[in-house]
Amino acid sequence: MARQARAEATRKKIIDTAVELFIDLGYGETGLAEILQRADVTKGAFYYHFDSKEAVAAAIIDSTFHTFAEVSTAIIESSSPALENIIRATFAVADLTGTDRTIAAGKMLAQSLTQVSDRGPKAFLDWTALFVGQVCEALGRDGLGGDLNPEDVGETIWVTTLGSHLLSDAIGDDVLARLARIWRVLLGAIVRQESLPYFRDFVARTHQAYADTPITAQ
Repeated sequence: MARQARAEATRKKIIDTAVELFIDLGYGETGLAEILQRADVTKGAFYYHFDSKEAVAAAIIDSTFHTFAEVSTAIIESSSPALENIIRATFAVADLTGTDRTIAAGKMLAQSLTQVSDRGPKAFLDWTALFVGQVCEALGRDGLGGDLNPEDVGETIWVTTLGSHLLSDAIGDDVLARLARIWRVLLGAIVRQESLPYFRDFVARTHQAYADTPITAQ
């Protein structure tokens, strides 16, 4: 039991160290030697848990996916109206990327690895399938105005939400404010006219609730 605990502690130390280095230096500029030195572990200890730097990055991406899944599932499957839950979930995930450095690193790595590994594209495919599936299930329960297809709505919400993250990361602006603007536009296309004022107010209140928590992980 003690040996297992030490092994788990070593694995966590390697991941935590890699998170900091990947954020500070970038994935491409971080070598295995830097990870070993900063984490103060031997090559043998490293290779007991991971077979490469890319394997560490994959573990960080996987952790990010599981956290996203837990958070979005808990919100989207709650008893509140489906569209309110979906709106809240997009803000909760955006907030996570700013307050949790492992999440921030996982998102960054998924983008970075797209050009050099199949792990990046797989992450985006997994995240897309998860979110669109959750949206379809939620909207299937509550329905939508008009003849909109829930899968099309889910994919549109996901693509625009993801785009807000990518652009805000690139230019360094407020992802929560950008997300609020996107929702004000999307709502005009997916809710009935008489419900529009309520949902736009809901977006404003949700944005304010998350904006009150400072985003610190940059």
